[in-house]
Amino acid sequence: MKKNKFMFYAKIITLFLIPSLYTVVYLSSNSDPYGNMNKIPVAIINNDQGFKIDNDVVNVGQDVTDKLIKSNAFKFTQINAKKFSYDNFFMEIVIPKDFSKHIIDFTNEDYKQAIIKVEVDESKNYIFASIAQEALIQMGSEINQGIVTNYLQLSLKQLGVSIDTINKYNESISNFIEETNDSIDQIQGNLLNQIEISQNEYEKAKKDTKLDASMASASLNKKINKINSDINSEINNININFKKVVDNFTKIKKEILSVTKNKRILMILDKIEGNLNNIQLQINKIQDSKKLIPEINQEQLSGDIDKQIKKIEDIVDQYIKEVKAYSINIDEIQREINQSDLLHKKLTLEGNLNNIVTFFATPVIFDTNRENKVETYGEGLAAFFISLSLFVGALILMTVLPFEELQKEMKNLTLRKMLLFYGMFAIGQVAVLYALLIKINGLHFIHPIMFIIYSFVLSLFFIVLALILTLILKDIGKFIVFVLLILQLGASAGTFPIETAPTFFRMINPFLPMSYSVVKYREILFVSDAHILNQVFIFLGLIVALLLIIWVYVKKYNIFEK
Repeated sequence: MKKNKFMFYAKIITLFLIPSLYTVVYLSSNSDPYGNMNKIPVAIINNDQGFKIDNDVVNVGQDVTDKLIKSNAFKFTQINAKKFSYDNFFMEIVIPKDFSKHIIDFTNEDYKQAIIKVEVDESKNYIFASIAQEALIQMGSEINQGIVTNYLQLSLKQLGVSIDTINKYNESISNFIEETNDSIDQIQGNLLNQIEISQNEYEKAKKDTKLDASMASASLNKKINKINSDINSEINNININFKKVVDNFTKIKKEILSVTKNKRILMILDKIEGNLNNIQLQINKIQDSKKLIPEINQEQLSGDIDKQIKKIEDIVDQYIKEVKAYSINIDEIQREINQSDLLHKKLTLEGNLNNIVTFFATPVIFDTNRENKVETYGEGLAAFFISLSLFVGALILMTVLPFEELQKEMKNLTLRKMLLFYGMFAIGQVAVLYALLIKINGLHFIHPIMFIIYSFVLSLFFIVLALILTLILKDIGKFIVFVLLILQLGASAGTFPIETAPTFFRMINPFLPMSYSVVKYREILFVSDAHILNQVFIFLGLIVALLLIIWVYVKKYNIFEK
């Protein structure tokens, strides 16, 4: 009686703890996967042979390798190419033998960016492969910045261009933009002031019928000539400052072209030159005007005062339109200057060598090869959920239809009949699962036959494992099966790589069946040369061993005779 009461309360406590166990264990296994990416092994193979300058050999590839290792973004390890295997690493980064040459030697006619090859097997872990793509973008930016900072001076030396020359060019651009914007603001202020003066003169002439029209127009023309003179002076200052920019650029271009015909360098120079030419055209457009703002023609002011006032009104209206049109032309110059990417990138340099990345653009790019490509997030998690579903199927089977229930429903039940029933159940599970994955989920299997065979053996193993635990340990066995399910959720590396999990889950990973089935299903789904025989034989061997234990237990306790 006491034993029955104890078991009753034990079941209550177990059921009470199940939601907590499920949540706490799973969340613990995935507590901080992104923060543990530095535990995921990534191989770096540096084949860079370096580049010789003044009897010194510079190896940019080794510098990049050291920076990657120091970054601790992943667990970077520098190895020999022969030692690489996806069994030990999740990704391979290969730096080519001519890496340094492409970065430093700009004297070659044909430009080639330095390319770092990246190999990632998406079938190994889809989530990591996705994270790695984003990480490479960030790493590429940092690598390029570091290379430009450390090696630009060597590259300029190859081109025969000094840092002082670059700095003078930057300074002239900075001064030009600052002074030109001030001048344009001054011009437009004067223009607005002149429009206001013109309108006041017109209102004064209109109100005073005794006003001498010639005196009014003379006064207005005097102001017009003054503003024209001021504007011409400002435009000349802009032009003088701009010519300094052009002269400095011409000097740099001449120095570079005397050393190299590199196509990419020529492209950059042409782009800058075209940008400067556009600004010069806008300045010339203003300077070509004989009189920027026309004077009022006094001969038009004849006749009675009403007609004079009307003529002044028409002339002033026309004058104001021309002043506003001129202001728009000035705006075009300002827009051309302020919207010029190249000019403003130079303006931000201020002689700082660390930021001259825009002049030589991006020296390094990552060329990623995605092996065993996984198309969607759902496909990436399929291996995990297929394994999980088969284990849950075995757990539900032993919960809904335990041995005692089966014994009641099947007359003259024997061990052979029971095993036959469970075998047919496993076949049915796999057949339905395969059909629905194809029809509903649109999952594509590279090896459908392998999937069916492997899934049947795995399902049968899970069923026999659940059977032996529930047959011998009864309700305690069911609880153990459930605990196994929870542990495998976190420790089978079905989502994130096991390297990102806490120590406990990494320790138990090798002892859980789903740790192996997840890997094998990924091969069956995405790898052309998948192999399942070894695992099939291992699971079959385990099934036979468990069945022997069941047979001994059945014989000893005469289970089928009760």
